Amino acid sequence: MLSWHHCYSDLCLGPVVKLYHSVGMAHTLPNTDDKMELTGGWASLLKFSGIVWLTVWVCLAPQSAAAIDQRTIPLTDVSLQLKWTHQFQFAGYLMARHLGYYTDVGLNVEIREATTGQKPMQEVTEGRAHFGVGNTDLLLMHNNGIPVVVLATIFQHSPVALLVRDDQNVANIHQLAERPLMIEPHSSELMAYFSKEGINTDALNFVEHSFDTRELIDNEVGAMSAYITDEPYEMAKANIAYKLFTPISSGIDFYGDNLFTMQNTLEQNPELVLGFLEATKKGWAYAFNNVEETVDVILKEYNATKSREHLLFEAERTKILVMPDVVEVGYMNPARWEQIARTYAELGLISKKQDISKFLYNPNPDLLPSWTWQALGAILMGALATFSLVAYLIRINRKLRSSQRQLIELNQHKELLLSIISHDLKNPIYAVRNFGNMFAEQAQTISRDKIGEYGRLISFGIDTAMGILDNLQQWFVLQSKSNITNNIRVELAPIIQRNIELFRLQAESHNITISVQDFNGVAVLGNEWRIDTVIRNLISNAYKNAPQGSLIDLHGVSNKDYFEIMVEDTGPGMSVETFKIFQTPDAEALEKAKEKGSGFGLPLCKQLVQAQDGELIFENRKEGGLRAIIRLKHG
Repeated sequence: MLSWHHCYSDLCLGPVVKLYHSVGMAHTLPNTDDKMELTGGWASLLKFSGIVWLTVWVCLAPQSAAAIDQRTIPLTDVSLQLKWTHQFQFAGYLMARHLGYYTDVGLNVEIREATTGQKPMQEVTEGRAHFGVGNTDLLLMHNNGIPVVVLATIFQHSPVALLVRDDQNVANIHQLAERPLMIEPHSSELMAYFSKEGINTDALNFVEHSFDTRELIDNEVGAMSAYITDEPYEMAKANIAYKLFTPISSGIDFYGDNLFTMQNTLEQNPELVLGFLEATKKGWAYAFNNVEETVDVILKEYNATKSREHLLFEAERTKILVMPDVVEVGYMNPARWEQIARTYAELGLISKKQDISKFLYNPNPDLLPSWTWQALGAILMGALATFSLVAYLIRINRKLRSSQRQLIELNQHKELLLSIISHDLKNPIYAVRNFGNMFAEQAQTISRDKIGEYGRLISFGIDTAMGILDNLQQWFVLQSKSNITNNIRVELAPIIQRNIELFRLQAESHNITISVQDFNGVAVLGNEWRIDTVIRNLISNAYKNAPQGSLIDLHGVSNKDYFEIMVEDTGPGMSVETFKIFQTPDAEALEKAKEKGSGFGLPLCKQLVQAQDGELIFENRKEGGLRAIIRLKHG
């Protein structure tokens, strides 16, 4: 157990020792491990008293002592090489320096702007800077044996694009082949873009990049490489409409503005690298949370050449690509880097087998070697592939059994349908044949009245046969999944009127009255052809069952969510057995319809209405007869 004496010595005198060392007085401290004796005269007493009071002051003001101690610790000088001049693109680094985040981790950071003609990444690779900001060309350097290490990715999506004037009528990058292209150094991402589009980069007319949009504005070049966060502002300010061609449009989605260092820097100073990275992340977080303040700092402290409006424009666009609200600034996914490597390999820019384990910074390296995880991953992938194959085979087997069953059912369904159709068609065809024979036999003696009567009956037989064939066509449409139609607004009045005219002559010949409500202005959601078929079948059914001198009534009722079309007759109504037909699945309904000799018209109507998200209901009227209700949504 620690004694008070030791606690006092460690907590209070410890900082004082450091402080006295800094002012050259450490030799005046007594040895706290020995017994203190106040001997040696007034001078010694006064000196010791001063030491005691100073010790008490340090213990009561630890923050002040720590501040004094921190100021006395020498900072380590490091340098950061930017890709371009001070602007919001580098706001995280600039604010980390401004707010003292680098100083807090013992670093004195010099932030260097890029100069014209300079290759910024080489400043780091050749040892003139400790840290740098680079694009995915770093992967090409790694492939070439240059030991670069990416510490963090700032832009989750690269801001690099090709900028062209809109009035040059360039529809695609293939049309840039004959024009001078101002492309900055280390633009492998754009070279990959050209190659992905099948463009031979050797045939392109590249010119040195001046980093001045004036050349594009003045039509001196056909296009220029640019950041979508920056140069578009200058085009808009000059009132020049522009287009941007981005690599991501061809599936090339690279990272942008990667913070990197060299392998030897990381190995020799791991704590320094980690401190620099963490301070940088804090700087970026602050910059995005305080955009206005950050812009003011960049203008005043770093003498940025861009206007305040330009920097605010850049900040807004930068935030979209950095995505700080989605992921932590600096986040990078090894799988994404592997995809970038594969893209470069497909284009022949790097070797296909690329080990990026040392290329990406890992502050918490695994205790197990990387091949262990790769082996485990391979085993899991193999197991997953085996499971997927087994599941696929089971699914295929089920589909085959299901398909076989459906095929058998469909064939039975078609055989049944053809049987019903052949039965239904016989009656009108026989009627037409019989009345035709009567015309031939009585040609010399037949009266005009009989001619009219036989003609109407022949016409009705033909109309009936056509109706059956129309129903058949509708049924085949329903069986085809590729012919699913969308419900649209359908006016009811023309459909109702058309079908009334179709049956008027037959109804009048049997002294049957058809009463119709005014349907003008009434619309439902459905398909006109299907609604027409259903109404024609229901009127036909009512006509067949209505006795002479009776009434067929068509009217509608509007409810909250749907509209009901009602077809009523005064016939015998529907038997209980026939009602059951329409409560069964479609195939069974057809089978029962065949047994009852009622044809397939009404079972078809049921399917047609259901295909329009509607409902077909049959009710026997209390006063006698049948009520058919078509229920569809309001149009």
